[in-house]
Amino acid sequence: MNELLALLGFQERQSRSEKGKYRENRREKGEHEVKQDRSERAARLAEWIARRGGQVTVREVVMNGVAGVKNVREAHELLHFLVSQGRGRFETVRSGRTNQQKKLFVLLPEREV
Repeated sequence: MNELLALLGFQERQSRSEKGKYRENRREKGEHEVKQDRSERAARLAEWIARRGGQVTVREVVMNGVAGVKNVREAHELLHFLVSQGRGRFETVRSGRTNQQKKLFVLLPEREV
């Protein structure tokens, strides 16, 4: 029966401990790749912001899909990552006819070493 199932493409179920090990290995590998990916994406985002004059809103980042950003949460994470690296800061400005507050990310100039 197992041979027939194998021929049809079905696999035996993994035990819970095997699934846990798989998930743990995947998580460990993923964390390193995510950290590396985040810094690369942040660098691309910083370059894009610099080309746009050094100031952007979160909405502009999302609408342009910069560095693979698909939603507001991802945009906030990357922009806050840039802030944690000392590459930018958030400012609150008033805009428009309604005088609403808007959060603006401002890229700081590169420090020369």
